[in-house]
Amino acid sequence: MYKTFFFLFILIFLLYIPFSREPDFFTGKTIPALVHKSVDNNGHRKVAAHFTLNGKDSFSYDPSYLFKNFEDGEKINTIYNAANPSEAAAYAFWGYWIGWKELLALLTGYTALFLIAVFITRNPSDEAIKDLEEAARPKMRKPRYDV
Repeated sequence: MYKTFFFLFILIFLLYIPFSREPDFFTGKTIPALVHKSVDNNGHRKVAAHFTLNGKDSFSYDPSYLFKNFEDGEKINTIYNAANPSEAAAYAFWGYWIGWKELLALLTGYTALFLIAVFITRNPSDEAIKDLEEAARPKMRKPRYDV
């Protein structure tokens, strides 16, 4: 039962992923971008990925993800919204497809639902046990016609 619950939970999560990405996976377009690191006036490091559309319109975005570092001058794939190219993201497994917030929510949600299921099924009532026993007994069919 727990294995079935686990696979159902993972299946629902995998179906959720392609429809929840921003920019949208189905209507977004990919293009290479160049990563550029700089330091602002306050001494904070900034990372920006720059890409150009049609040779004239230039856009940039922050490609940073938790546990994902990009080097200065590195080329990365970028997915952007065709209607609004300023909405862009680094097209990578970690960050675009799986983010740390979603992974944390997945693990927390699964653990909570699993523990709830265990606590509910741990001490069944006497009526539930009788129902299960009756369901397990083979049923005798009445004959259709008296002979």
